[in-house]
Amino acid sequence: MLPKPIYEAMPVAYLVVGSALVVGSEHVLLFIAGCALFIAGSMIAFFRSEFRRMDNHDSPLHKLVILPEYVYEMLPFSYLLASLLIIRYSDSKLGNVAVAILVSFGFIRLYQRYRNRHVPTMKYHLKQGHHALHSLHKQNQHNPRSRHVRSEKL
Repeated sequence: MLPKPIYEAMPVAYLVVGSALVVGSEHVLLFIAGCALFIAGSMIAFFRSEFRRMDNHDSPLHKLVILPEYVYEMLPFSYLLASLLIIRYSDSKLGNVAVAILVSFGFIRLYQRYRNRHVPTMKYHLKQGHHALHSLHKQNQHNPRSRHVRSEKL
């Protein structure tokens, strides 16, 4: 079994090494390996995010998406991969602008998803029952920087 820090860093490492190979490789096989590593890192990040999400996954807003869910979930990573391909094959200033827009949009979408999915909501705590609320209350008591109102009743 891998130590937790290594296990948690694996998707990022795959994405970084894959990105470096996509942009900087001279050989076709290295380019393909870079694409494969980038896709593997994005898939691992997607599956971990899906497994760890704390929001209401079955909300009505989620059902309004026209794309299949896995395609929708992979969009930020596809923006980043597209920007890497533009870096590799374009020398124009318009290409640089497109890269800046795609990278910015990709990272903004990833941050928004992380923020919306991994911040526990009250519905999540109610689903988990009294024990989850009690553990959250204990965490807030021991965390002096907590923004939650401390109360002695729970």
